[in-house]
Amino acid sequence: MASKNIEIPIDNGTAYRLLKKGLADGINKEAVAECLMETMDKDQIAMVIMLLQLEEEYVPLIPGDYVRFRKDSTYFLDKYDTDVLIDMGLMSGEYMFGQIASKDEYGNNTKRFSPRLSVNMMVYGEEKVFTMKSERMDRLNLELIMQEQIPYYQKLGSLEPLQEELPF
Repeated sequence: MASKNIEIPIDNGTAYRLLKKGLADGINKEAVAECLMETMDKDQIAMVIMLLQLEEEYVPLIPGDYVRFRKDSTYFLDKYDTDVLIDMGLMSGEYMFGQIASKDEYGNNTKRFSPRLSVNMMVYGEEKVFTMKSERMDRLNLELIMQEQIPYYQKLGSLEPLQEELPF
């Protein structure tokens, strides 16, 4: 299963007005906003509105970036024992860890502005051995971190992964 998709209740009229307001003066704002509303899905519209509202520069997540996410933003946590994840250094507090995949489950390259990303989630497999499981997650649930912030790598005393990168 994929991660929970958090719905933001915004009607089309509000989305249209926010898109239009974010466009530069001197262009045909109405036509551009209408074009965007007709050609993008609701997740893409939400991503553009988020970018328009940011005051600081947006830095997209790229393949290889390490991320953390709240365990409650996932459906699949019930497959794993929280105590084992914590003991292995694969979970800290309410956060789990992962790495942005270079390809999605369809073999497509990761897109920098996609609202959902494939994440190689750090979990354990048979016999409680470290492994990664690919899951799709909402970009807004992911927070960029440094590899050395992950307790698993702190326990190893090394920043070298124990497993090759997944094919997606």
